[in-house]
Amino acid sequence: MLLEQVEKTDNKKEKEKKEGKIGYFLLPSDIEVFDFEEAKKAGCSDVILPIEDPSKARNFVAACHEHRMRAHAWINCYRHRDRWYDPDEIEPVTRAQQLIETALRACCFDGIFLDDLRYPKNLEENQKSYQKINRAALELNGVIKAIDSRALTIIGVMPKMERTYKLYGQCSPCLSAYSDIQVPLTFTDKKATDASFIEEVTRWTVEKSGKAVWTAVTTFEDEEEIVPASQTQLKKLIGAAERGGASKVLLYHYSMSLL
Repeated sequence: MLLEQVEKTDNKKEKEKKEGKIGYFLLPSDIEVFDFEEAKKAGCSDVILPIEDPSKARNFVAACHEHRMRAHAWINCYRHRDRWYDPDEIEPVTRAQQLIETALRACCFDGIFLDDLRYPKNLEENQKSYQKINRAALELNGVIKAIDSRALTIIGVMPKMERTYKLYGQCSPCLSAYSDIQVPLTFTDKKATDASFIEEVTRWTVEKSGKAVWTAVTTFEDEEEIVPASQTQLKKLIGAAERGGASKVLLYHYSMSLL
């Protein structure tokens, strides 16, 4: 029995060692230019992409699997076409459920990335209920696991640490019950290129969530001016996330990371 446990531990360590430490957010146009061999050399094991064309998505997911990469469907929950929905509305959750169904049954994605599972920042604090966000996370995670128990539930969380539940209605420790992985979205913050900020947010999320953390970092030096970060800058941000305890770093987004 002891020998069996040792072997399982060794196998787990070997698998973790082999798995790449980098992932990419892909825009729909990135599918056409994604270079699997170069991505693997960079250590890529996971990609996150929207479902715009289910047929194209299915073919791309199949190509990912051929190259031993996982693909996760990028689903916006309470924001659709620049409109924010209230968590009490049925429409956004119904739409998310339909997309989950398409992603897992028709496109064979390996997981679901739940983005915008939150309130917009401009609402007053007393208008935000993290219990409602938790309820939606519980419901959507249940849909995911009912379709495919092996599919990963990945939730994007805003990088304000202890203030996130007041600003966005997200309680990171609470959401751990309904997710396999949490992704602190550091690229959304004005400190996105600050390595010490990325390390701090990552460490906080690791400690509070108790789950695997994949930190999302920017590939822009200046997003407004569309200036890409240098490879030196990217390595610095990636290193900061890893020091904070991230098991993977997601680059936002693929095309910019190549410039």
